[in-house]
Amino acid sequence: MEKAFRIGWGLIALSALIAIGAYAAWPGGSAPVRFDTDGTPLAYGSAFVFFFFIPAAMIATMIVMRFITRSEPARENLEKSSKAFMASLIGMLIVMILAQLFGTAAAYGLWLPVPQLITTAAGLLLAVIGNYMPKARRNFTLGVRNRWTLSSDEIWQKTHRFSAPLMIIAGLAMIVLPWLMQFKMGVLLAVIAILGVATMSYVYSYCVWVQVGRPELN
Repeated sequence: MEKAFRIGWGLIALSALIAIGAYAAWPGGSAPVRFDTDGTPLAYGSAFVFFFFIPAAMIATMIVMRFITRSEPARENLEKSSKAFMASLIGMLIVMILAQLFGTAAAYGLWLPVPQLITTAAGLLLAVIGNYMPKARRNFTLGVRNRWTLSSDEIWQKTHRFSAPLMIIAGLAMIVLPWLMQFKMGVLLAVIAILGVATMSYVYSYCVWVQVGRPELN
């Protein structure tokens, strides 16, 4: 896990450099902070907040994740899930940097469909996390965590083998749908798919818990 945090701080340094360079070159005045699907600015605000929001959010993410991992009751299992942890943490930070790059480019007048690009990056992240989830051991930080999956390694493994392909499909929906239809409708359908995956995973874990004899949380 420490490797993931080292890479994470490196990505934060990169994001900070992007923000410093973009802000230093900004001609002054407010900056566009929200964009339509055709790249047209919809709202303006503080240039400083716009350019440095992502680095600040990345730092906050790292601090929270550090706190969570140090408080993890099943730390040994989390250490054994380092690939899934790295994919999740580094993936989130990369999506943030991509959002920063897309937004910065659009602010400087380069036409980009910023909302669609961000949802594409988020969908790709979801698909990657879904690919790694079956490799995660039972823990309180990653994966489908409820009283049933945390009560047994068998329930944890079966639930994640069930939910992983569904998560990948939901990620692909997040990538494709916003490009194929009106953006808000595409995002809505993708979010419904993600919520459906979460619900099915939750119900499936309960069914497996009943099937294996209702073990107690240990």
